[in-house]
Parts: sequence; structure tokens; C-alpha cells
Amino acid sequence: MLLLKRNFLLYITIYTLIIFGISTAIFDFLIPKYYFVSFPFLPIYFYLMGLFGVWVYNWSLQNAPAKTAFIYLAVRVITIIVSVLGALIYCIFDRKEAVVFLLTFAIIYVMYLIFETWFYYTFEFSQKHKRMNKE
Repeated sequence: MLLLKRNFLLYITIYTLIIFGISTAIFDFLIPKYYFVSFPFLPIYFYLMGLFGVWVYNWSLQNAPAKTAFIYLAVRVITIIVSVLGALIYCIFDRKEAVVFLLTFAIIYVMYLIFETWFYYTFEFSQKHKRMNKE
């Protein structure tokens, strides 16, 4: 399962750099008046949440393989709860930028959700394919 963590780390790092680069370009060239100072922390937050998720997923594959799907969904639920609470707390302290922050947060959240779902799906598909070829 070292391969799982290594591949995820590689893919999420590249994905985060791409998201950060495109988002920064959009804020710099298309909508500079909507840039908010805490923006760079959003990709970092989702990067760290992704690392936490793959760590838990890897742990479940090794220690509780029958519960992996449940644990994956539990991590998704925990991620959304922590994310929504964090976003709301941010909005309480920075009401002026709340709408732009929430919109940016939601877009980046969905992008990472799609990425992680794709990654885990392709991983499980390849594992199933390997098991079928062994039989």
C-alpha cells in the first residue's frame, strides 16, 4: 500500500499546484478585485485534508478491509463537516469577503472531491483488475 500513498502524494501535489496556478492567474488577471488574502490557504487546506484521507484509507485497507467503504464515506462526511464549520467561522470573522470566500471555497472543494473520487475509483478498479488476473 506504499504505492497508494506515493501515487496519491504525487497526484495531489501536481493537482494542487495546477489548481493554485490557475486560481492565482484568474484572480490576478480576470478578477483581481475579488482576491482575498487567505486564498493561498485554501489549496493547502484541501491538500492536507487529502493526505489525511489517504492515510485513513490506507490504514483501513490494512487493518479493516471489510470496512474500507464505510471508512471512506466517514472521512468524506468528516471532511465536509470540518470544512463547512471552518468556512462559517472564517465568514464570521471576515464578513466583508464572505461571499467571495464561500464561492471560491465551494468551487475548490468540489474540484478536490472530484479528484479524490477519481483517484480512489481508479485505484480500486486497478486492484480489482489485478485480483481478477491472478485467478
